[in-house]
Amino acid sequence: MSHFDKSIGFTDLVLVLSPCVYFRYPDDDYDRYWDPSGDANTSILKVTSDAPGIDGLVEDQPPKLAMQTAITTSETSQQLSLGTALPRDEVPIYITMFFSEVNLLDPLTDTRSFQIFVDDDTPSDPIIPIYGGVTEMNITNRTGSSNTSITLVATTASTLPPLINAMEVYYLQGPLTEGTNSKDVEGLAALQAEFSILQEWTGDPCLPSPYTWDWVDCTTDDTPRVTAL
Repeated sequence: MSHFDKSIGFTDLVLVLSPCVYFRYPDDDYDRYWDPSGDANTSILKVTSDAPGIDGLVEDQPPKLAMQTAITTSETSQQLSLGTALPRDEVPIYITMFFSEVNLLDPLTDTRSFQIFVDDDTPSDPIIPIYGGVTEMNITNRTGSSNTSITLVATTASTLPPLINAMEVYYLQGPLTEGTNSKDVEGLAALQAEFSILQEWTGDPCLPSPYTWDWVDCTTDDTPRVTAL
């Protein structure tokens, strides 16, 4: 589903940068945790797509619910600064961003084109979101912290400000682990085989630790154990 194995110690913080409620499976087939992002900055606009449908068939397959809304700025000259909730210390990071044009633009008069800057480094290639489709961009092979700056800046050719619908933020936290104790995982699998209502739960039952399966309690050890159902 993604470019790397998220089970090897990466903490998953998934953000929906728009006016949306918290959601996960079944709205996301991969059971990612999509948290709405709020911003008190009055220059940030929260907008809804008028596309009759959105084709999200990109590599990391964002749920359609995440792509139906977006944030943008009120002026083309304004940068769109993104929060990441990364820890204070530098850690390896992996960030995926998703973009979808919210309006059917007039190609003769309207253009939305922007670049991604990370800590004012060399910008990305220009991004032109697709109406009714999804563009995916990744930030990889670098470290980041709470001081890391990520901004979207309109190109000189753009008549419209930058926008973003959602992004996934992953960072390495703590020692690497093989996951929840294998005998506990086997026991849970046996329960799932007996009770179909439990079969919608997939992935590691205890990791990442803030997002254990709702029906299990786990220890916080490097190799967690299931302590209660």
